[in-house]
Amino acid sequence: MVLRDFYELGIWRYKTHLEDVNIIADNRVMRVALRTGTIRPTLGKLLNSLLDEFDFQYGLTVAATEDAFRRVWRATAEFNGGTCVVSYPARLDEFVFRLADGRGGCCKPGAMACRTSRRPVGFFGWLASRHGYETPLRCPLEDVCPHDCKHMMAPFAIQNNTWTEIFTGRGGGGGLRGV
Repeated sequence: MVLRDFYELGIWRYKTHLEDVNIIADNRVMRVALRTGTIRPTLGKLLNSLLDEFDFQYGLTVAATEDAFRRVWRATAEFNGGTCVVSYPARLDEFVFRLADGRGGCCKPGAMACRTSRRPVGFFGWLASRHGYETPLRCPLEDVCPHDCKHMMAPFAIQNNTWTEIFTGRGGGGGLRGV
């Protein structure tokens, strides 16, 4: 994240190896990756609960998310005539951060625009002014997210309270914990 910010602010002037700077998989980025189906955890309940108990689940989800968004970044070139939509993977961070921001984004932890029908004006204003993109959808990824993934939440960094709900925040679960 520091390298990305240094580059964006003009402090880091290197022009090579930018493709090595990953998106930072915080809880917002992991939530978007899970809800869009960009990553789909497939481990069984017992194994996932053991990973959770020993605090490995969070780290594995971070690594899977970073790798998945790198693949998304590469795939954008295939759909865009050989040119990636942003110059390096970490530049996807601003869009995902704003999309999942709990104060003004579409993909909030508990109130998703695709389910509440509330279109976040601030987010779409930023999207239009910064990227020239406009859409009538409630969320720009509304048609992307599989229905069975929209409820998913990112894991917590330190959990140690397993055996709750599977992959959801419903019924006291807190994301992937207890899977």
